[in-house]
Amino acid sequence: MTNSDNTPRLTYTPSRRRLLRDATFVSLGIVAAACAPGAATPAAGGKKGGEFHATWPMDLPPKGVWNVYGGTPILAGSYLIEIVYQNLAIYRWADKKWTYLMAESHTVSPTDITLKLRKGVKWDDGKDVTVNDVLATFKLSRLTGSAIWNFASDIEAPDDSTIRFKLKKTSALLERNILRTGIRPASVYGALADKAWDQFKAGKTTADDTVKAIRKELSDLVVPA
Repeated sequence: MTNSDNTPRLTYTPSRRRLLRDATFVSLGIVAAACAPGAATPAAGGKKGGEFHATWPMDLPPKGVWNVYGGTPILAGSYLIEIVYQNLAIYRWADKKWTYLMAESHTVSPTDITLKLRKGVKWDDGKDVTVNDVLATFKLSRLTGSAIWNFASDIEAPDDSTIRFKLKKTSALLERNILRTGIRPASVYGALADKAWDQFKAGKTTADDTVKAIRKELSDLVVPA
């Protein structure tokens, strides 16, 4: 995804094929580095910086799937998934503050948590990231059993840049669980998100057969590379 203000943290926008290629090259680089002769550790006060090489075990297609809710999602459980689906924000423990990514601000009260979506962010197909993507993401989080919904009762978009969670009770972890969620495209998952949400609004829960059937639809959804 890209940002209109050209900040570096949003400039890597791989397609799924490119991500596979890059991950393969990174893995090869790790192997090569492991086989290379060791280098002396820089003395204290020496030059800092350099490259960070990351890798993660994953199953390639057809076993691995691009559906992040599927049986064997590529990069599932990996921190590298945040390159593809960025979080709303991350917390800088050393600075004791949030750094915003997909969001640009948020507020917390005893009755709601409100987010402002960052403008100018685009998917790799050039389409804007919108509140519909955020709504779809969190509707599906309820379908998949996220603890967020132990504390939140509803979600709404009052305008085209605002998302509001209505709370039934508070939690010290709720703010973090929301902001650390990676946003998924409504163009891929939105129809099933809305289908599940209709069931929840009608009083159904994840224990009901109708909701379980939608969860299976989500798991079986074929997402092309």
